[in-house]
Amino acid sequence: MVIVCPTCNASYNISEKKLPSKKIATVCKKCDGKIIISPPSKTSQKSDTTTTANPKSVQSSPKGAPKRPTQPIRKSAVAKTPIDLLSDYPELNDYDPNKYELINIFSPNKKGGYKNYKNKFKLKVLNATKAIFDKLLASEEKILRIAKGTAYYPAELLLGNGFLTTIYNHYAIACTNQRILFVNINTRMTHTTHYIRQMRYEDIKKVKRGLLFNHLILTRFKGGRQVYTAIKRYLLKEMQNLILQRQKLVATKSAPQKGLEQICPSCFAAIEEKLTQCSQCQALFKKPRTAFFKSLILPGWGDFYLGHRFLGVVEIIGSVFVWAIIVSAIFGVGSMHLILAAVILVFYNLLDGLLTLHMARKGYMLSS
Repeated sequence: MVIVCPTCNASYNISEKKLPSKKIATVCKKCDGKIIISPPSKTSQKSDTTTTANPKSVQSSPKGAPKRPTQPIRKSAVAKTPIDLLSDYPELNDYDPNKYELINIFSPNKKGGYKNYKNKFKLKVLNATKAIFDKLLASEEKILRIAKGTAYYPAELLLGNGFLTTIYNHYAIACTNQRILFVNINTRMTHTTHYIRQMRYEDIKKVKRGLLFNHLILTRFKGGRQVYTAIKRYLLKEMQNLILQRQKLVATKSAPQKGLEQICPSCFAAIEEKLTQCSQCQALFKKPRTAFFKSLILPGWGDFYLGHRFLGVVEIIGSVFVWAIIVSAIFGVGSMHLILAAVILVFYNLLDGLLTLHMARKGYMLSS
């Protein structure tokens, strides 16, 4: 199918396989004019004749007639997506332009195309989180930047299991025109997992990229700081610049405060911390204390309760080794062996209980 710009009459060849399933707006590469692309009708699919996106506007003007001046597009218009971007990534046709500012998320290469490893990575993060973002985004809220990072928790290193718990700390980080969203995803970036959080731009005091330029360090006015590591540098630079821009826009609108950062995984409303039930939809959450006592009784039990099966299996295997030491101590000679075995048991179970409690307090999980 041939798509013709109604302003400058520039033509673009697009295969029917890459045509959108619904009407979308895009931009001409030559004149920045607006082009409406409609899905092909049944009659146009049967015929071999060339069609256009807007038949009324493709009529050629008589010779000698003055060309129409290019009309600037309003900033408030629906998000404009370049034709080349939709052609390179046809799956983006399913993204609502009112929720995803694709022209800002994806960047062209030096040749003007969009097929590059940077955009492929961004698309993978978006595909993994689209189902959540479609429900999570508020009215008139759009995603402007996307990245992926790993939340850094010093407490996990102190509790001796930081390496294993890292697999549960991966987040898709989305900067919107209203806030920053953090959605927990799996390591392969194929689907979302547990926690959802947010941070308002007006609550951020400082944003830095760290010494290695791959850390996103967000310092709040109230409530300390939040650190995300292992972010790709080109994504981090884009995100930092956008956060600084949004900070200036909202600086005078509202005073900084301790914002509602936790989000209910059922109704996606921003709610307070340390709740056992959503204050908006009344959904029940898993209780950190329950997870703590389960792991205190049997290491790994609390992790299964939270849905962290891999971590639970590893800790149960560790319990087997601890009990092997205890049994050998029981059959050993002297009371010192029994005391040492008891200390090891209490220490291991308590350490696992505290780690499970920390994991449970990262965010809300539905009880069923």
